[in-house]
Amino acid sequence: MMTSNEIRQKFLDFFASKGHTIVPSAPMVVKNDPTLMFTNAGMNQFKDIFLGNVAPKTHRATDSQKCLRVSGKHNDLEEVGHDSYHHTMFEMLGNWSFGDYFKTEAISWAWELLTEVYKIDKTKLYATVFEGSAEDGTSLDEEAHRTWLKFLPEDHILLGNKHDNFWEMGDTGPCGPCSEIHIDLRSDEEIAAVPGRELVNKSNPLVIEIWNLVFMQYNRKANGELELLPNHNIDTGMGFERLCMVLQGKKSNYDTDVFTGMISKIEELSGHGYHESEDTEVAMRVIADHIRAISFSIADGQLPSNVKAGYVIRRILRRAVRYGYTFLGFNEPFLCRLVQQLADDMGGAYPELRTQQKLIESVIREEEFAFLRTLDRGIRLMDDYLEKAADTKVIDGKDAFVLYDTYGFPIDLTELIASEKGYKVDLEAFNVELQKQKELCEIIAGLDKMTDGDIEFDGDSIKGLDPRAIIRKGISMSFVPEDRLGMGLVAGMSITNNVILKSYNHNPGPFIDSKFAKKLAEQIVHDFDIYTPSVNYTVKKLSGGNIQKVLLGREIWLSPKVLITAYPVRGLDIGASYNIYHMLNEQKKKGVAVLFIGEDLDVLKSISDRLMVIHDGEIIDIVDPTTVTKEDIGLMMVGDHINKGKEKAV
Repeated sequence: MMTSNEIRQKFLDFFASKGHTIVPSAPMVVKNDPTLMFTNAGMNQFKDIFLGNVAPKTHRATDSQKCLRVSGKHNDLEEVGHDSYHHTMFEMLGNWSFGDYFKTEAISWAWELLTEVYKIDKTKLYATVFEGSAEDGTSLDEEAHRTWLKFLPEDHILLGNKHDNFWEMGDTGPCGPCSEIHIDLRSDEEIAAVPGRELVNKSNPLVIEIWNLVFMQYNRKANGELELLPNHNIDTGMGFERLCMVLQGKKSNYDTDVFTGMISKIEELSGHGYHESEDTEVAMRVIADHIRAISFSIADGQLPSNVKAGYVIRRILRRAVRYGYTFLGFNEPFLCRLVQQLADDMGGAYPELRTQQKLIESVIREEEFAFLRTLDRGIRLMDDYLEKAADTKVIDGKDAFVLYDTYGFPIDLTELIASEKGYKVDLEAFNVELQKQKELCEIIAGLDKMTDGDIEFDGDSIKGLDPRAIIRKGISMSFVPEDRLGMGLVAGMSITNNVILKSYNHNPGPFIDSKFAKKLAEQIVHDFDIYTPSVNYTVKKLSGGNIQKVLLGREIWLSPKVLITAYPVRGLDIGASYNIYHMLNEQKKKGVAVLFIGEDLDVLKSISDRLMVIHDGEIIDIVDPTTVTKEDIGLMMVGDHINKGKEKAV
């Protein structure tokens, strides 16, 4: 039996023998295409060639492309773990022709590889052909149909409509008719009872598509019309995991050696058996799948965050953590302990898993710590919401938003937990709450465009003014930079007897002076019960220009008991981010309380156990980030400013 690594290599070698250049996989994270967040098909890296914007370096290419489908038109997230063949991250084996060969060669070589190299039973194969679309003014793909008749009987060639046999990357871009190759993996008895042709594209888990041959001849314009591309091109994609299932004689992708090593590692760490119950099977499949998506994304430069592609990765990670917590008993970080197994399994084909392994482990560990701190409380609250909605079986959208905003539950995670209990979520009400938050964020973002003359906060101008009126006018004190009104936030995360305070300050003003730093450190030491016979202080001001130099030189780590610093994170490359994580962990081991000063409440709430609110160089209060809101912080600071203004007026 061929191993998965041998199967991948045979594919590449076969097309190399047909004059194709083996090219490396493009990054899974897309940085230079506004229409995509992630590579969702093998052709993405060749898009400009298909559009005629750039000339190809070779007219024939082949590769194994890492892909991710969890958002937009191609979204398989909900199915992952619950069946035998859907995945978030997957490999796509492909061969390409840029204005060279076309349909006849593509079909003939596909047949040769499957039946003569891989030795797949010809009688189990079916092909589909595009029947045409009156809507688009296209007709039956006669060339593809004629070519398939050379290899398959008529009853194994099926006509497909636009939905199944016209491939499009998105709403716009290169596209064309396609010819899918399906295989029937059922027993002879089952095949005799129901012919495979009746189950093609009918969601039967054992009658599945393994290869899609796309004949790229059109470009879909923004108005929906089709135009011919400058050259006819070939774009094929074969699901690597499904191919391994076929060639290794399995009934599930997760039973192939692509996943069995990872599942065995999960069994070892959890103490549960894969086939112990349906819940453990689903949980282990989800985790085995998701650790690949998470790790490859981080290796390609996409860290988890609260926006865009970063939030997609955070959603996947938190989904995996929740499955491990609920069904396998993991209450401490465990995904980070699976990265070594992934590097062992796939590091040969994708060396970035090995070169970036420490970064991947560190980032995942930090993310797991952050979510696990709120997961238990969030699940208990979810139980309350389920009981509250026992009659209607519909979770209130406002309650779902609390889980999202306060406890970090992506809405699809709340929907998943609800569906497991036979409940639904009122998404319309949830979206109303989400829109309110977006409007507040837009108000906050407007602060960057304000000048000091936009509003005054002293003397008679603020006497008797309602703080909420100020908030409604677009002022959120929690986001006003230090150099405007002397306001800021400090976030705290307790680690045993230490305090780690982190924030991401996007616009740092003049740093706090040493006198205030000492007062702040003493307050932190007192409130968090840090045991230290004598407190030393190190205060450094860092700017974007020297941040990497300072971090790499380790100039700020001078063995203090309390370290106070600030840094802007936006714009840092992935190596600098890893150095921050690494050196923080080193300081934790030494028992140092590290303070990072900043103003980004969303980030601070996601990583902190406590928040210290500072105004005019004085500590107002220490609050719980799981219950406090942006408006609470703003009102607290505005109220303090108004009170001081009144004192001055008196």
